[in-house]
Amino acid sequence: MKRTVLLLLAVLLAISGMLTACGSTNDPGSETTPSGNNSGDQTDSGDPDATPDIPADYQIGGEFRVLSYNANVSEFGEADAETSDSVNEELIGRDFWLEERLDVYLTVDTSHNGQYADVNSYVELVEQSVFAGNASWDLIGTYSLTPPLLAQRGLLVDLQDYSQFINTSKVWWPEFLVDACTINNRTYFLSGDISSSLLYNMQVVVFDADRAAANQLPETELYRMVYDNEWTLERLFELAQNMSQDNGDGTWNTEDFYGITMESANMLDSFYFATGLTTLNENEDGYLEISADINGEAMLDIYNMVYSSINTYHSMTFQTGGNNPMADGKSVFGINTVYQFRTALREEVDHLRVLPFPKYLAGDTTGYLTLVSNPHTQYCIPDDIDDAEHSAVFMEMMAYASYDRVTPIIFGEAMKLQYSQNEDVSNMFDIIRAGCTTDVGILYALSFDYGYEPLSMFRNAVQLNLTNLVSNFEQNYRPGMTEVTGELNDFYHS
Repeated sequence: MKRTVLLLLAVLLAISGMLTACGSTNDPGSETTPSGNNSGDQTDSGDPDATPDIPADYQIGGEFRVLSYNANVSEFGEADAETSDSVNEELIGRDFWLEERLDVYLTVDTSHNGQYADVNSYVELVEQSVFAGNASWDLIGTYSLTPPLLAQRGLLVDLQDYSQFINTSKVWWPEFLVDACTINNRTYFLSGDISSSLLYNMQVVVFDADRAAANQLPETELYRMVYDNEWTLERLFELAQNMSQDNGDGTWNTEDFYGITMESANMLDSFYFATGLTTLNENEDGYLEISADINGEAMLDIYNMVYSSINTYHSMTFQTGGNNPMADGKSVFGINTVYQFRTALREEVDHLRVLPFPKYLAGDTTGYLTLVSNPHTQYCIPDDIDDAEHSAVFMEMMAYASYDRVTPIIFGEAMKLQYSQNEDVSNMFDIIRAGCTTDVGILYALSFDYGYEPLSMFRNAVQLNLTNLVSNFEQNYRPGMTEVTGELNDFYHS
């Protein structure tokens, strides 16, 4: 039934595509190129690097089973969805193209909860199946912090063993993720265009253009700061300090107006990672080392700015009382994910705009950095399947097809057009995406004792109002980080 519905929808989409995309460079008759919509910036322009290396006559045959989870953003098409949009339609078309191109019948299991609170039960589900040799799934796509745990338990295939099929130099595998997911030339999980949730989890600065203007700050001046590399933490805090207002009761709480608010305390992570600081680095011999950034001068300076902004100047808060200050008009700037901007913010307020996260140093020309939040999907291959080659081929073709037809809708159509009120906002999305980053200490966060993950070190210090940052790290974090880093090095060099 699902295949029949997908066929009908795909035919309709193909007809629509022929009517509206006459300028497409794709060949509808090609065996290696999807025939879907190519609107947006990422299109197949004939560049051989933008096409997969899979032989044109390569087929898998039979059922192909994917274990997914309750993702916030659907990773596969939902033909029976009560409501549908252009992204879902492209996912449906992509899935059908994969079935036809690889001669498979795709089944996707989304019945298992796999978000942060359910990671342990999800890992146990996979572990029990693999240890029993059930070969239940050909591919797994789940919450980003789960595959690293699966890898450490020896449950996953090293994707580097199938590098003739999964080519990590291709544009659909972003370099920042390839680097973070690869240690000592071994890669057990990977993401990129293959995940429809990745770009929605970019952490950005949202601002209220009307309230900024009311404070003598036209939005064009903010864009100018970005273009001229003057958009810095120091400048943001200075602006926020001038805009914050107590409601007159002498107590700063959720009833007051703040220059900067956050979707949650998790957004505090951007102040560390999106300013270029790291927690774990790989040396030239393929061994992980604790980053010197953790108690370095830049980190202490950034922490002092954040601490003062919250506790001295009351220009920023992460305690919103369950409310949404940006949507309620009680904040000028907000640290949010694009997903939050798309759902809870933009639908309520049409004068909200986006900016990249500020730089640490003015004049730095290396580009703005954008932290990607954890609720994106990483893909991996379980170790008990009969033919991992087939899974590698499917994974590569899924990533390519997503790059070719789904990403242009998510990024090109939604973010750069629907979410952008002018050309400057569209440019901001380009800058934001170009600087995407993550960290090994983030991906392997759940390998550490709860509460002492390097991921949450900066965040927790802010929440606890700590002033003894260096001693806190040395006493509470370094021992565990040293132990787990040693375990990871043992695993990746075994």
